[in-house]
Amino acid sequence: MTRPLLTLFLAVSLLTSLSACGGSSSTTVATGDDEGEWGEWEDEEDIDGEATHVTTGDAREMLGMDGPETPWADMSHEEKEFYMIGKFHPVMKQIFAEYDENRWGHERYECENCHGRDMRERNYEMPPPDSYPVPEYGSEAWQRMETGFGETVAFMKDEVTPAMGSLLGWEEPRCTACHRSAD
Repeated sequence: MTRPLLTLFLAVSLLTSLSACGGSSSTTVATGDDEGEWGEWEDEEDIDGEATHVTTGDAREMLGMDGPETPWADMSHEEKEFYMIGKFHPVMKQIFAEYDENRWGHERYECENCHGRDMRERNYEMPPPDSYPVPEYGSEAWQRMETGFGETVAFMKDEVTPAMGSLLGWEEPRCTACHRSAD
């Protein structure tokens, strides 16, 4: 499927499933307040002055926390892209924004935050080479990291990693899925 057709397919599919993700035209999405209630996206401007769309409601409730129907390892690149845009990104964006609205809120959490600036050239492979290196869990280096970045480490360990594992259908999610190993 060509990129323009894939983009159109993704946009239509996302709107249909009430998990729309961006676009330049006004559209409607469920607000999450009452079943069947609809609300308009709010047009806002990002830091570059371009129109963005903000939805209301809880992404975890609207999209669920279960993994994809097809195991991640068996999905095609296009299926992974669709899943990431339609489910993984909205849910993880909400989790990060709830942790630190100033750092991750609104349009500050994008694909590049996890996949790196050169994500397209690397075909979205994880972990990106510029990710924060994480030492082995429980090691002396890990303990130093917890001492220096305790709140962030706890957030990543207790909220991000389990959510990521659940959304991707991984039984044993690990830090090194997104971060390079420091060892």
